[in-house]
Amino acid sequence: MITPALLKPGDKVAIVAPAKKLSPAELDAAVGVIRSWGLTVSTGQYVHTEDHSYLSATDERRLADIQEAINDEEIRAIFCVRGGYGSTRIIDQIDFTNLRDSPKWLVGFSDITAVLLAAYNFGVRCIHGTMPVQFGKDNWKPSVENLRKTLFEGAMEMTSPPHPANRPGSGEGILIGGNLSIIADSLATSSEINTRGSILLLEEIDEDLYRLDRMLTHLKRTGKFDNLAGLAIGHMSDLRDTSNYKEGFESMIRDKILNTSYPVGWGLPFGHENYNQAWVVGQPTKIMVDAKGTTLSPTT
Repeated sequence: MITPALLKPGDKVAIVAPAKKLSPAELDAAVGVIRSWGLTVSTGQYVHTEDHSYLSATDERRLADIQEAINDEEIRAIFCVRGGYGSTRIIDQIDFTNLRDSPKWLVGFSDITAVLLAAYNFGVRCIHGTMPVQFGKDNWKPSVENLRKTLFEGAMEMTSPPHPANRPGSGEGILIGGNLSIIADSLATSSEINTRGSILLLEEIDEDLYRLDRMLTHLKRTGKFDNLAGLAIGHMSDLRDTSNYKEGFESMIRDKILNTSYPVGWGLPFGHENYNQAWVVGQPTKIMVDAKGTTLSPTT
């Protein structure tokens, strides 16, 4: 597994939009923040167009932007501007060869989980973290600063307080996962992940309870909850019940892992809310769940 070099002042980075578009004002704010880190910024041609009412541009143009950034040997990190939807429409056309030949960090979360999983399967670590759409928002400053430190200093410990649904224990494995719906969507595709021996991290937003249970059931049926080193649950934001389903997410998880014994930690600070702590996909890590809460500690 390849780990891209940590950033340093003077490095060149790129901003691209594989999914939803970014407004010109949001882009200007993000570029200003990144430049304040001492970095040089290259912006994709199609971060915001009128090609599509929702996506940043046509599939061909979004693909061209991210491919150009991957192929540029001077680029040291690629920031995906936001999630929403669209990455899976182009993921199978991305050539990751130069990501391995000229390693650089891919950064994003939510729908960008699809890009991160594909990069991980190609053998390159990447970062699940805050995106440029949040960079100019004052209330997201702690998350943005955490991402900066991760890019310049490396992976950091992540903790959460005690939670009634926690299952005590410890284990070691690589961090993998991200957005639950994107992970479920990846099954039987080129970006499907092997979770055996891994610490699986999950987050989600704006989903109906019955749909969540269907996703979790699908993951269970395909063995993704078997033989984990640990399970860590992040932000489960704005979940809703439009079908009188009633069963909560904690109960769903408990049902899907009944015959397992690995540690399970809830309330980790990552996902669609602030504080959204960055973590490295593919990072060897120890998980500890005890009376003090949950700790994810990088081991190398």
